[in-house]
Amino acid sequence: QAEERARQTLRRAESLAVALRYEKTLLTRVLGTIPHVVWWKNADLRYVGANTAFLTLRGVRSQAEIVGRLEGQLDTADELGPQIAALENQVVAAGEPVVDATVTLVPPGGEVRTILVSVLPNTEGGEVAGVIGIGADISQVTELERQLAQASRLESIGQLAAGIAHEINT
Repeated sequence: QAEERARQTLRRAESLAVALRYEKTLLTRVLGTIPHVVWWKNADLRYVGANTAFLTLRGVRSQAEIVGRLEGQLDTADELGPQIAALENQVVAAGEPVVDATVTLVPPGGEVRTILVSVLPNTEGGEVAGVIGIGADISQVTELERQLAQASRLESIGQLAAGIAHEINT
């Protein structure tokens, strides 16, 4: 009976391991395909992982280049690192999330990009065990807002000119 219980326990453990591998693969695929940047760090603010969009944005070739490293140890020359490090330190100190902070990134030889960043505490047992960061590139939205505001101003000027022309004709 003890051997049978041990076999059943082993089969259950193996089935749970298969299910866990499947879930991990699925989560990795989902995170890898979303267009938003996502990264996660431990309580010491060392990278544990990041998705493909984050690696591309930061100019990093693979996960192996960031895992286990602090922000200052990365071989990136962008302004994003110090800005997100400040937000992460704030989250770890207060234990409260920072939501929708605007971060500006100027890649060498590239155009200015605006990233909307949220950094959330990853808690375990009431303690901050790390942070999870999520960012969305809103550069196009910002440019569209600017163009819309300019079009609105031009429309107002047109209406004013039409009104003046009407008064002159009258």
